[in-house]
Amino acid sequence: MSAILAVGWEDDLALTQQSVWQLLCAAVNEADDPLRTPVLGTVNGSGAEPVPALRAVVLRAADSATGHLSFHTDARSAKAAELAHNPQAALLFYSPALKLQIRVEGTASLHVGDAIARQQFERIAASAPHTLLPYLGAAPGTPLEGLPPVLSRRRWQSAELEPAWPCFAWGVFVPRRIETLLLDARGHRRARFDRAGTQWSAQWIAA
Repeated sequence: MSAILAVGWEDDLALTQQSVWQLLCAAVNEADDPLRTPVLGTVNGSGAEPVPALRAVVLRAADSATGHLSFHTDARSAKAAELAHNPQAALLFYSPALKLQIRVEGTASLHVGDAIARQQFERIAASAPHTLLPYLGAAPGTPLEGLPPVLSRRRWQSAELEPAWPCFAWGVFVPRRIETLLLDARGHRRARFDRAGTQWSAQWIAA
């Protein structure tokens, strides 16, 4: 955790909201930060009754100015189909070190094959090409006869990664509500932040 939080942040609503964004923005570049791998919840509406679907994703970008959180995924995945059917989604973050839970509700949209996706694809191909390697294989969930082949740890060239491009999806999560729960021996601190346009309202709520 590389974010430096203000003293007493947990007792102040404005500082709590500011600290949440500091933590998430810092986690993007910290491979070992648990806040970098939240759980994404979507709605699986393909059956007779909608059911929640959960999986871990990697936080690839966080922008406190726009209030957006981003990840990338395989456009052939179940989560991509679920978000196309219903963009309502949630993210759950937890930091054991801080004993802090962050729940985020909002909508998620996927950029596939457009200029935004292309910009992110090229940036990732240059900076973290290994994260694109899964998109070179079979679609997620495809039955296999054995273990998938071991991929080389060598430096992959951009041209070699180009076949992954059609499967690349850049996800943008727009929060409408953020709830924080800090487990504190003095008494738990739970806060809710609701978004209306570009404005946020804040309130303490019972834990």
